[in-house]
Amino acid sequence: GINAEYGGAAINGYEKSETHRFEVPRMLFENVQELEAYVIKSKDKKLLGWWAHYLESNGEMDSALQFYQAAEDIMSFERIWCYCGRFDEAISIASNTSDRAACYHLARQLENQERFTEAVQFYGKAQAYTNATRICRANQLDSELISYAMYSTEDDMVICARYYEETGANWDKAIMLYHKSGQVGKALELAFEHQQFTALQHITSNLDDSVEPETLHTCAQFFLEHQQYSKAVDLLLLAKKYLEALDICIDKQWYQRRVRGFTEAVQFYGKAQAYTNATRICRANQLDSELISYAMYSTEDDMVICARYYEETGANWDKAIMLYHKSGQVGKALELAFEHQQFTALQHITSNLDDSVEPETLHTCAQFFLEHQQYSKAVDLLLLAKKYLEALDICIDKHISITEDLAEQISPEKDAEPEYRRVLFERIGECCMLQGAYHLATKKFTQAGNRVKAMRALLKSGDTEKIIFFAGVSRQKEIYVMAANYLQRLDWRKDPEIMKNIITFYTKGRALESLSGFYDACAQVEIDEYQNYEKALGALSEALKCMNKAKMQDVSTQEAKINFLKRRIALLKKFVQARRTYEEDVEEAMKQCLLLLEEPDLDTGVRSGDIYGFMIEHYASTADFQKAYHLVTELKQRLPNASLAYYVNNTVLEQIKRSVGLDEPALGPAATPGIEEEIEEDIPEDFGF
Repeated sequence: GINAEYGGAAINGYEKSETHRFEVPRMLFENVQELEAYVIKSKDKKLLGWWAHYLESNGEMDSALQFYQAAEDIMSFERIWCYCGRFDEAISIASNTSDRAACYHLARQLENQERFTEAVQFYGKAQAYTNATRICRANQLDSELISYAMYSTEDDMVICARYYEETGANWDKAIMLYHKSGQVGKALELAFEHQQFTALQHITSNLDDSVEPETLHTCAQFFLEHQQYSKAVDLLLLAKKYLEALDICIDKQWYQRRVRGFTEAVQFYGKAQAYTNATRICRANQLDSELISYAMYSTEDDMVICARYYEETGANWDKAIMLYHKSGQVGKALELAFEHQQFTALQHITSNLDDSVEPETLHTCAQFFLEHQQYSKAVDLLLLAKKYLEALDICIDKHISITEDLAEQISPEKDAEPEYRRVLFERIGECCMLQGAYHLATKKFTQAGNRVKAMRALLKSGDTEKIIFFAGVSRQKEIYVMAANYLQRLDWRKDPEIMKNIITFYTKGRALESLSGFYDACAQVEIDEYQNYEKALGALSEALKCMNKAKMQDVSTQEAKINFLKRRIALLKKFVQARRTYEEDVEEAMKQCLLLLEEPDLDTGVRSGDIYGFMIEHYASTADFQKAYHLVTELKQRLPNASLAYYVNNTVLEQIKRSVGLDEPALGPAATPGIEEEIEEDIPEDFGF
């Protein structure tokens, strides 16, 4: 296990560098209980979600559910309930969430279980209306169908309308859907055919002169037959059938009857577009409900007069506010809206505000929406008032996502005071960091002139290509070092370009101690993976050069590191020299190897197993199997836990075994280095291995 003291220090370091979500699980993965305790203690939603995935992959569903719940991952929570067939629990959770993805997943599963009524309900909650209507049609859920069809696409509305039409019932619903989908002609045709008078009233109330004159004329005839003369006249006027409309008025003596009263007079003033006359009569005769219809089309001055009239009556505040707003007196409209808590009117007014309105007015509106938990609306108004920091605080406190567009809106103007620009850009960047929008955070920190924070954000994104590019254009020592440190965590052994960038960045960042450490790591890779001591010697020589040039604060530590590197280089040189001598003087090479094995600190630079392997294979090749066997025994004594096949070829070991007279079964195929148990099983015990 990991030493508690060093493990705690490592975890602390990873948390400070904000790499703990990856590094700590990697470090503690062999100790599952300790890792689980760390995840629970961290209360980090990403870590909790990751651990839940891990438990799920191991089939520990109940535990996974607990961690998904702690991570607030509703979708995964639903997925497991459904997988386990516990649909009642899944329905209970989905009923209390606004997570559309979770509702959609549950709906799909319920559909598969043929629980169609519930599936329709959750498709609706997921706003997947076409799926909801599809199931309703397939299962004759006619009463539920209309509720979802009205919110679906126009094409789907037409399909649902045809369904109602084919069933030969619910004509009113079919007409409603045809009308809403834009197929007014079809809606009217059905309404006439099946005498749907209420539906026809509704459709014709929304007709205008864009409708075909013949259609308008047909509607007018229908209303005339049903003694709805006023409606018939209105439709004929829309169809521009003026003489026919006048004939109806004269024939029914309707015109004379209407002009006798104020109500009829107002209507005809309205038809004549004499709106000030219409409003004058309405105010004089307390026709309050009719007044608003004409005031909205009157002059701005008349609108104000009508608004004051409503205000003086002490009722219909919404109408007074509407008229003040339309007349251009926005301040007065807002004042009344606040005073009388007219929330709907306030919503309408603020949807049309711009930066021409007084900042204080905008700020007051924002506070009103903030109190009513309309946070997005409050932010929009604060941005109009140029209260950027206040808007940003709301985004942070109320978890409003900072999108690219919102970040640009919050960003200060170019002519703003430099220090204010810097502070605001940094605050935006910090907010983006908290929300995981790392690329956007990088952009804002860069605009703030803080490239170090920008690089930290970019490092969190894990976008290697952009990290390398940003380090190259920033040309700051600290950023070079940060980039190099990040690249070292990647698989640089298999990517020469990454390796090159690490060396370049440490060099440009003048981090010679770190560069020395990297060269040291390269040397170790050459030894451990390739047994290439020549390349390892070159890498260690570069490490020594860097350490000599480094300017460490602790001189004694630096001297100790230099001496240690020199000693390792000396050991490597002796082994490399012995291998080179082998080509010309074999006996001398073997002597040098034996002397090297006597070095007390040999394994700090050269693996003793590699020296033994070199010598064993030499003696085996010259058929001196007794010496080879003696060295094998010595190697096993020196490295009792090592896998011999890691240093000596299995074929050579077989050859030695047979030559010294051992009768055990032949060794198996060469084992993979590092899989010690399998190798040891293949080698006979009395061979001394």
